[in-house]
Amino acid sequence: MKYKSVFDVIGPITIGTPSAYGVEATKIGHIVRQLFLKPPEKIEISLYGAFKKTDCTFGSDVALVGGILGFEMNDPLFSKALTIAAERGITVNCIEEIAKPSYPNTVKITLYKDEDKIEMIACSIGWGKIKVIEINGFDLNLNETRSALLIMNNDHFGTISSVTSILATRKIIINMIRVSQKEKGKISLLVIETEELLNHEVIEEIKGLPNIYQTLALS
Repeated sequence: MKYKSVFDVIGPITIGTPSAYGVEATKIGHIVRQLFLKPPEKIEISLYGAFKKTDCTFGSDVALVGGILGFEMNDPLFSKALTIAAERGITVNCIEEIAKPSYPNTVKITLYKDEDKIEMIACSIGWGKIKVIEINGFDLNLNETRSALLIMNNDHFGTISSVTSILATRKIIINMIRVSQKEKGKISLLVIETEELLNHEVIEEIKGLPNIYQTLALS
């Protein structure tokens, strides 16, 4: 079973997590791991709402860690994700939070490696679908029903025009562009929603632009 994108989990056969929350948790794990670019040495998970309630019953923590480790839900190793993480020297800290989040059924994941870390907040929106709310403090609020390109960049002059020029050359329709920035001159998050999912060739061309830190297509 192969994923067409980081949001796709195909097929009814699952091991260890038979609920929709398991599917959603696995998707979230895959996304945050792909954004981090490196195997983590520490994973912190905060569970809210139904993710918290399914932690013991359906193993939301197992599904999240399984996704982070790159396992698919029909992999025999999937249900052993916590044990495998420990064997690899990865510390996993899972907390059931009491506070009520802004979005129901929310999870916050932080991955650490040496001095690097990434924090992502996502939630379930029902029927196995998810929404990515925030990445490293940048507001996103992106549903998986939209095709979008996430670009972490060094906030350098001309980055947006360089990216949109590539998309225009490929005749790709842009539905929306927004930029999240915490501090001028620092890393910013460029979000471009497109009419269609971008193929690998286009993404690689964008990755090759100057001042691009990370590029990920969501659909």
